[in-house]
Amino acid sequence: MKKVLIYTFLKTLLSFFLIIVFWGCSDIEEMDDSGTALSGKKVPDNEIYNMDFVITDKGIVTNKIKAGYVRRNNQGSSNYSLSEISEGLEIKFFQKGKLVGFLKSRKGIINDRKNTLTAIEDVVVVSTKGDTIYTEELEWNRKKGKVYSDKDVMVVNIDKDTLTGNGFIGDQNFETYEIIRPRGKTRIKRLGSKQK
Repeated sequence: MKKVLIYTFLKTLLSFFLIIVFWGCSDIEEMDDSGTALSGKKVPDNEIYNMDFVITDKGIVTNKIKAGYVRRNNQGSSNYSLSEISEGLEIKFFQKGKLVGFLKSRKGIINDRKNTLTAIEDVVVVSTKGDTIYTEELEWNRKKGKVYSDKDVMVVNIDKDTLTGNGFIGDQNFETYEIIRPRGKTRIKRLGSKQK
């Protein structure tokens, strides 16, 4: 009787163990030689959760970047990668160590080959001088120090003037910018008259 109980216990324990092992391995996908899962989905080369890094130039902070989830894929046999950002993106821009603006969006793409970071979906940029830029997509070229968009943009300045247009180009410190194909309303002060 004792042997039967021990045998039954060991059999149950082994069954439980096998269930745990197979259940835990159910998300593993078989891959072909190119790194593509047999299901057709590309398996990323790297995954980063809660990414947080700082970019410096000669020891002085130029940017701080945070992202919720980054899925990085190498481009062929090169040293370049294409990274997809989801679950939020935040970039802080610094000039001579002083914060000059920040950007937030839902998603983004980092292209190492082009040296660009593209913010996508609900993009908001705020400069410390009071301008706020709204768009659905904005590309930042770190090497050139420029930000671009070919999408609709809205800029609200510190005086609450609102300018809209299709397209945007500016420096990464948000000191100067141009709205391409602008439209909108603003208040103009007339010389010699008092504005209410």
